[in-house]
Amino acid sequence: LDLSAAFVLKAWLDAGGERASVADPLAAWLKVHRLDLSAAFVLKAWLDAGGDPDMARPYVLEWLGRHVAEGSASFILGAWLKATGNADTMLDHVIAWLDRHAVGRSASFVILPWLQSSPELSLVRPYVINWLSVHAGDAISGLIVTEWLQAGGDVRCIHTSLNSWLRKNAHDSLAEAGIVAWLDADGDANVFDPHLDEWLDRFKGTPAQQHVYDAITRWGQRSAKRRSNRR
Repeated sequence: LDLSAAFVLKAWLDAGGERASVADPLAAWLKVHRLDLSAAFVLKAWLDAGGDPDMARPYVLEWLGRHVAEGSASFILGAWLKATGNADTMLDHVIAWLDRHAVGRSASFVILPWLQSSPELSLVRPYVINWLSVHAGDAISGLIVTEWLQAGGDVRCIHTSLNSWLRKNAHDSLAEAGIVAWLDADGDANVFDPHLDEWLDRFKGTPAQQHVYDAITRWGQRSAKRRSNRR
């Protein structure tokens, strides 16, 4: 198959076309063009469409062995992590790529699915902290903060980033998940002042507001119990 067939294969998969009908042509194309830069976008489309990761694995590994320093490697790393929920196979490549692109905006496409794959938190921690220190105001930062907290990450290392994010996104309904995760992780409720009141006023009467109120209640109950135990 000609190199330009990459566009057809990707378009078919992105449009929801039947995977089985292109599996053989895709494998034939990859055997010839597996190290071309465009192979990353074909492999990503296959993984995003629910294609078999086992079929893609040798091509992904070979491509990363040649191109892991490329910025575009974030697409294939992120797609692999999302499709498999397992970073172990690609861990060396994930770390090698992040060491080169740790604070680039596209690093979020690797960090977020890595957090969602139940990683060793000590490995991902420096990348989370470094990325948030630069991009705390970005909308996706709220998702990274939430995943970090839900994975059991240390609340203290990201409280400044969370406050910065909430300050810039106080009117975003997505803030609910970050606020609830922070409170459920026993983070300091005062970190939200005055942004939490603004957010609660904006979403008054909504399920999101109630979820946050429930989290505040749980946080208060745990705090009261800790105070009682110290007496």
